[in-house]
Amino acid sequence: MKRAFTLIELLVVIAIIAILAGVLMGNYSGIMARVRSAKCETNLKNLANAVGTYATCGRYPYAESAQYIKTSGGTDNQGVEIREFKGWLSWLSQGVRFPIEGDSPASITHCSYANDDEEKILYAITNGAIWTATGKNRDCYRCPVHVEECRKQGVRNPGWSYQMNAYFGCETTAGKADATQYSYIETGTLTRGDRVLLFAEIPAIDVNKKGVRKFGVNLPSVNLTGSDGDPAMCGCLRTENSSALGGKGQNAPGAGTASIGFNHVRGNQLVGHVAFADGHVETFFAPANGDFVNLTDWLCQGLDIVINRKNYERVNDSNVE
Repeated sequence: MKRAFTLIELLVVIAIIAILAGVLMGNYSGIMARVRSAKCETNLKNLANAVGTYATCGRYPYAESAQYIKTSGGTDNQGVEIREFKGWLSWLSQGVRFPIEGDSPASITHCSYANDDEEKILYAITNGAIWTATGKNRDCYRCPVHVEECRKQGVRNPGWSYQMNAYFGCETTAGKADATQYSYIETGTLTRGDRVLLFAEIPAIDVNKKGVRKFGVNLPSVNLTGSDGDPAMCGCLRTENSSALGGKGQNAPGAGTASIGFNHVRGNQLVGHVAFADGHVETFFAPANGDFVNLTDWLCQGLDIVINRKNYERVNDSNVE
């Protein structure tokens, strides 16, 4: 006669299985986090390489498309022409609402991929300056973590997960532009390409998210639904000093409010990936003091920084021409 398992034996077996499952799930989660982080780094490297390919013409693409309004004469805006300075992400031509008689060119506005207003300009990666240079690869524009967080907030298929430093050019006054404000950044004029931020992640992780609070870091504010102030609106990272080093992002709207994103877990820290103008990618941990604005500003300017324990500090004797 076969002896049945006792209740205690069953409980012991169940406990062992639960422990093994927990260990395996923990390892799986860690592996997936590393895979997503590596994918994000590869994306940034590919985007930086695409910019490098574009820059063989002697100039960098814009961080944001700009419009140049040209009037050839006439009344009631007759003869008005809108010409585009193409950004790394660019306007869809069919989304441009050209001025008609009595309609001011300044009424043209922008919207993000999350907005379906046909009277506004829609941005797209496929019309961007570097689309061909990326091999027309949509995947390299999207970080798996950012895509997941967007879907949780109702944005089912975000077009991009990254933002380009406004130093390389962005619209300074909504709807109005002077062509002289949009001269390209020539490759030969960028002397600190190894320190000037080119691309960074869009902040996607909510500090109140389960599992994030344990890091004790006040993360940048997150807005993934495409409303005003969302850097995803045009893929352009504006900071207080976007014009530093001779950049073309002077007095950019929303200046001083944007930040690079820290969307990945590495060990017991949150980290974010940044691509620089010379094409290399670095990983930064989220500063414990939550000073994301200054860190972003320093990187966008190409200033030297040092790590002091778990925070970043600017090198005071930096001399950036």
